Amino acid sequence: MGSVKTFVGLSCTGHDGAVALVENRALAFAEAAERYRQSKFAVGMAPDDHHYCRNVLAQHASGDEIVLARSWSAQADAIWHAENDLLRQSIAALPQHRDVLQQLVTFHRDSWDHFMKPSIDIAGHGLHRAAGALGRRVVETRAYDHHLCHAAFGAWSSPFERAAVMVMDGQGEGRGTAFWHYRDGDLHPIETEPYGGALVACYGSLGLYYGILVCLACGFEPVAGEEWKIMGLAPYGRTDEALYRRLQALYTVDGLSVNCTDQAVDIFLELAGNPVSHKRDFQKAADYAHTFQRYFADISTALIRELARRTGEKVLVLAGGCGLNSSFNGRIAGLGAFDQLFVPCAPADDGNAAGAAMLAARDHGEGVIAGGDAHTPYLGSSIDLHALEAIRRHAPFLPWARFDDEAVLVAEAARRIAAGQVVGWMQGRAEFGPRALGNRSILADPRRAEMKDRVNAVVKFREAFRPFAPSVLHEAGPDYFSDYQDSPYMERTLTFRPEMGARVPAVCHADGTGRAQSVTRARNPLYHRLIEAFAARTGVPMLLNTSLNVMGKPIVHSIEDGVQTFLGTGIDCLFVGPYLLAKDLATRPEGASAPASQLAGELA
Repeated sequence: MGSVKTFVGLSCTGHDGAVALVENRALAFAEAAERYRQSKFAVGMAPDDHHYCRNVLAQHASGDEIVLARSWSAQADAIWHAENDLLRQSIAALPQHRDVLQQLVTFHRDSWDHFMKPSIDIAGHGLHRAAGALGRRVVETRAYDHHLCHAAFGAWSSPFERAAVMVMDGQGEGRGTAFWHYRDGDLHPIETEPYGGALVACYGSLGLYYGILVCLACGFEPVAGEEWKIMGLAPYGRTDEALYRRLQALYTVDGLSVNCTDQAVDIFLELAGNPVSHKRDFQKAADYAHTFQRYFADISTALIRELARRTGEKVLVLAGGCGLNSSFNGRIAGLGAFDQLFVPCAPADDGNAAGAAMLAARDHGEGVIAGGDAHTPYLGSSIDLHALEAIRRHAPFLPWARFDDEAVLVAEAARRIAAGQVVGWMQGRAEFGPRALGNRSILADPRRAEMKDRVNAVVKFREAFRPFAPSVLHEAGPDYFSDYQDSPYMERTLTFRPEMGARVPAVCHADGTGRAQSVTRARNPLYHRLIEAFAARTGVPMLLNTSLNVMGKPIVHSIEDGVQTFLGTGIDCLFVGPYLLAKDLATRPEGASAPASQLAGELA
């Protein structure tokens, strides 16, 4: 036991916190704090609650020496305050906007001093307590550059040995973008051009463009992380030429550097001060969303082409929060710059916990994790079936059944989905990252056009324009999508073949695309088997898949979370491991065992 070191990574930006664990060159565990806390993005919360970390260490760590690794380097504080000094200089350069810029300086300073830095400082306290309670020691603490953590998780969890690496998010340590050349098992930084002015030190950022300006201009809430709504709204719109011309004056691209222009403040005030709303004028809001997305793609494309030119690589690894822009991701392979794209399962800040743990393992001579070892998103908590015994004891009115034969379980789930039921599906270990990939999912029949409105209205409680993802058997992908690409983490939108999109209207979006998940037997045997069973019944090797939650809440963590969502929404039934809860379960399905007298003994 003493010869094994455990590397625990923490993402500690103050939002999207996470815990990850590397041991014996394997990524053994990774999970966002929002899951166990059941608070969206876990804003302002330490990632390492000590009770939770005690369970994680007890279940997944064998070493008695722990190396703690945090995102954000020791230089981050000085860099942030240097940026604040640069912002003050912009006041002299743009005196007509003195009041606005002074507010920006204050916001930027307070964001670090009163939100991000305290989050970094407190990260690790819970882990120390948890380790002590188990008789283990935290022997060292390391801190790594924010963007480097993104790059490390992206590169080392990919199946490739060489790649260009691009990180785009809101803000790292001095930049909103960063680039590496991944080769020989290591990350080699690519020098970028200096910024062209005071404002761009922290606001020449595509992450902040999308997360602040675009959200405000489209009437959405930046702090709530509503960027995804804009991506769902954009396909309903067309380019607003006047807005597009205005946006073209917002940024310039100099090599690999995005720079604000002198007009940037005017454009921001003009657009953020006159927001459109899909509730008041749906078409105008959709046109705005479409135009903002087009401009994001323009700037991103310029960076990608320059990165390809500098590296000569044909594989791109894309990480950072902008890696969640699935609409653009689906276009990258067709740009002519890179032949293949890899986006990690957790490209946003939660992934930095895994990146930090990987970097610490490397620096201790443990080597880095081969892609084949880390290439899975199912890294989170397992289902605790013992909790079901307590639920059954205290809620005897719940109708439930058990399936001892997996084939019968899968057949029953496929039957219910094909019959038009909305099915909750909790199996195995939870996914790491924001997408439900068949282990914490809501599933439905993609052939039924009405299913999209039904799930949005009575299950997710969200806007009607929000799309749903198609989970497709990888082997059937080329039959359904033009220029099909393997999309293991639901990270890119693909274009349906027109005749196939018509067969699955519940998952074919307004522009004929779908944010696909490619399902293989190797990645998720049970989910692959379920889709096969559905295809045998219907001829369609695809399911509607969305996360098992309601709008504003994280994906469910515990069985109690799952049952609460089942009872409080229009979900018809919930499969939890071998068990079924169903609102129509007056009699046991064929193949189900009698529940009441057996449950306690089975779970003992």
